[in-house]
Amino acid sequence: MGTSAGDDLSAVPWALRLPRSGAASLDALRLVDGVRVHDAGEVLWLCGDRADAALLLQLAAVPGAERFVVDGDGRCRRPGRHLPIARLPRGPWGTLRERVGVELPVAALPGVSALRVPIGLVRYEYASIAPRDDARSWQPNVLRTDLATLARYVETAAAARLQPLCLAVHRDGSALVHGAPLLPLPGEVAIERDGIVVPVGYRLDPACPTGLVANLLALEPGDLACFLGTGGCTIVRAAAFVALTRSAVRLTLARSDNGG
Repeated sequence: MGTSAGDDLSAVPWALRLPRSGAASLDALRLVDGVRVHDAGEVLWLCGDRADAALLLQLAAVPGAERFVVDGDGRCRRPGRHLPIARLPRGPWGTLRERVGVELPVAALPGVSALRVPIGLVRYEYASIAPRDDARSWQPNVLRTDLATLARYVETAAAARLQPLCLAVHRDGSALVHGAPLLPLPGEVAIERDGIVVPVGYRLDPACPTGLVANLLALEPGDLACFLGTGGCTIVRAAAFVALTRSAVRLTLARSDNGG
């Protein structure tokens, strides 16, 4: 967005409007002091009195968001423009950390569904993989561990080490990490292909293409069907995953400790 000479965005009240579906992109802003949020249903509003250079960069990076300059009457105009096109909602307003109603990236599996499907697991040897298979697609890329162990690790891990990974957490305290390379943590290691997750050293029984199983289970892009542990297949929906960041793990652990 362009700005005019009179718009010093570091010295004027600002607002941000974005679709509620984009709430996950606000992860980094949860820990920024002075950022307030209003949940207007399908739309989220953020506002603040001032924005330093670092915050301005973060606001500009929120996908699908509209930025506004706000006058004393709550009227919102785009930077560099003169006519207001919106008005700040009356509220209620709160901080990103305290607004429980806003679904920000605290990892959880509220929609996990365990399915009993007529597919089991049998052990196999890697030598049985046909030569035509791409060896890279058989690299472990799913880890099930516990949240407390993960939280201790990420406190000292480099951000670049976590960047390729995403996280979902079950209410029982188990954490599911998806991506590669995996973290060197204790737990159940598995391989995901076409959204189907099978422990290392096992294959589906009866043997069938993972793409076919994904179709039978009606998986959407980003969903995982996990054949882990016992009890059949657990579907983890794409919406349950968040980027694996230090702040996301801290917030998830805090909510878990508070019984959330």
